[in-house]
Amino acid sequence: MSKTIEQFLLLNKKIARLDAELLLAYALKKTHEFVLTYPNQKITTWQNIKYQQLLKKRLQHFPLAYLTKHKEFYGLDFLVNKNVLVPRPETEIMVAETLNQS
Repeated sequence: MSKTIEQFLLLNKKIARLDAELLLAYALKKTHEFVLTYPNQKITTWQNIKYQQLLKKRLQHFPLAYLTKHKEFYGLDFLVNKNVLVPRPETEIMVAETLNQS
């Protein structure tokens, strides 16, 4: 019997809830909003396998952006891979301050 989105999220005790939601959304090829809106959506076997692989890597401290292959920065969505430094939230503040001083 397949589990629902909410059951998967409730079973997760090892990573932060937001990380689990974002990884599940990525595994489902849906948005984060979809995961929150449709908690009774069933998960297929392949989606479960993908999600478990992502969880395993996250537990090994892989950055979330590397796993989902994107990171929003200053209102833009960037493609991310292991060769890209993931911007920190403080960097957005520095960019905003720099633009305000121009």
